[in-house]
Amino acid sequence: MDREGGDLFRALGRYNGSLGQADYPNRVLATWRKHWDYPIKKAVLAQKSVI
Repeated sequence: MDREGGDLFRALGRYNGSLGQADYPNRVLATWRKHWDYPIKKAVLAQKSVI
């Protein structure tokens, strides 16, 4: 991340050895969003309804 100035997309490409190609970073980010992404709006609304 430091080498890429905080750019996750480029850091994933560098990690995989495919810097400049979009396939690997796109697949990693799509999988992350599918399994672990949690929408901020829902989290904030759920928290406010509990308070």
